[in-house]
Amino acid sequence: MRVERKASERAERDGGAMTARRLALLAAGAALVVAIAAPPLRAAAVAVTWLPAPGAIGYRIETATREGGPWKLYRDAAPTEGRPSALQVFAVDGFRARGRACVRVSTISPGPVYSTPTEAACVTLPRVAVDFSTLGGAPPAPPAPAPVPAPVFAYCAAEGEPCAFTGTRRVRYGNDGTFAVLTLTNGATCSNSTFGDPLPGRWKYCEVEQ
Repeated sequence: MRVERKASERAERDGGAMTARRLALLAAGAALVVAIAAPPLRAAAVAVTWLPAPGAIGYRIETATREGGPWKLYRDAAPTEGRPSALQVFAVDGFRARGRACVRVSTISPGPVYSTPTEAACVTLPRVAVDFSTLGGAPPAPPAPAPVPAPVFAYCAAEGEPCAFTGTRRVRYGNDGTFAVLTLTNGATCSNSTFGDPLPGRWKYCEVEQ
């Protein structure tokens, strides 16, 4: 088996938001990983690109958080776009922002037979805030504020009776959802003379806010 290696290359794009490491490992029956990149808007995902191997029916993708592993299976993938000869590009997620993301690929041949994995392709993930102005869109709407609890009133007195309480409280006078509300201190008479008549011709009562 002849292995050809190219020196790794790092390229910075968009002020460091995109880092790409290019590798070359060409082995008999194995895929060739050519790039791994951390897109600036998805800090926990990478895009992995590799050249296909002749006769491949699929690829096994494994991930790790450092070059030496331990490795875990991400998924077995069919050739993209239904064309085994096309350049293969997969989005691989599940990494931690600002962490190390490593990926390696094995070729699946009929059998199935799995080739020796490619050399690990690794990149350090950024943590980049989305700049919606450069995307031509608008930021998501802020979450709706928590609803303000409705005030709780308790029965105090019937119409014409004194409504006794201490301190300054909100008192409402009326019936059937129609009330006049006043802020009063140390009690009040529950009557039209105090509140006006919010519901003419109907019996009314007073409630004090708790």
